[in-house]
Amino acid sequence: MHEIGHNLGLHHANEGSSAYEDQSGMMGYSYDVHDAPMMCFNAAKTWQLGWYSNKHATYDPLVAPSWTGKLVGPTDYVEADDSDYTIILKIERKHTTDLFLMFNRQEDFNSETQEGGDK
Repeated sequence: MHEIGHNLGLHHANEGSSAYEDQSGMMGYSYDVHDAPMMCFNAAKTWQLGWYSNKHATYDPLVAPSWTGKLVGPTDYVEADDSDYTIILKIERKHTTDLFLMFNRQEDFNSETQEGGDK
């Protein structure tokens, strides 16, 4: 799945200064097997692909003092479809890189996430 991510135009998901330390999604660490682990791309990569776009939210802390909503994981997408749940929250930062948040629910097709499960 990591290599398919490259074919979709994704780059590695760094953690700190290392391109292979982030194990919260498929584009951080490169695994030696083709069909495992069962885990999603991280929030930034999922946003870049446009997945779950009807459940994206954007927050600018310079405009509003806080964001209120319910952040759920991609495995909750079907039930989130009929509600105001958010899958990915983009926090816009004017003079640096934007932040992307997604609940990394460790179940179903994301059951083998290696880092930050259920966080």
